[in-house]
Amino acid sequence: MKGAIALAGIWVAGCSAAEQPLALTQFLSQCDAFKGKTVQVAGYLGECAGYACHLLTGKPGTDRFVAVESGGVLRSEIGIGGGNDMFDRKAASLQNSYVVVTGRIDDHSCDGKGGTDRSAGLYPTDIRASTMAEAAPAKLVVRHN
Repeated sequence: MKGAIALAGIWVAGCSAAEQPLALTQFLSQCDAFKGKTVQVAGYLGECAGYACHLLTGKPGTDRFVAVESGGVLRSEIGIGGGNDMFDRKAASLQNSYVVVTGRIDDHSCDGKGGTDRSAGLYPTDIRASTMAEAAPAKLVVRHN
């Protein structure tokens, strides 16, 4: 557990452009350590508009789209909250591609599941284009018991 918390410290607080973003697979495997913290998370952005916006572990239908188990829960995405018009405008041109999203992880939920509309696991502040190698570096299935 100490290793997960130490690793979490590398990608939180500050999140400068020079830092390597955390692949969503890695984030989901230890998401409890990130609750309430600001992070840079890399993954695949599907459709992102209106009432739905999610960052996925990889492009659906490919070997990089995987579920990660942590605490007995399988996750393959994180909900991105709404209400940030600047983020939504930037995200519009980046839909269906690999991206890095900067934002704060919800205090209570790692993925935003169980809410309505654009229920947030991640409250976004910025987004940028990425590559598959950066955002989904490997086929990874992590199990923590």
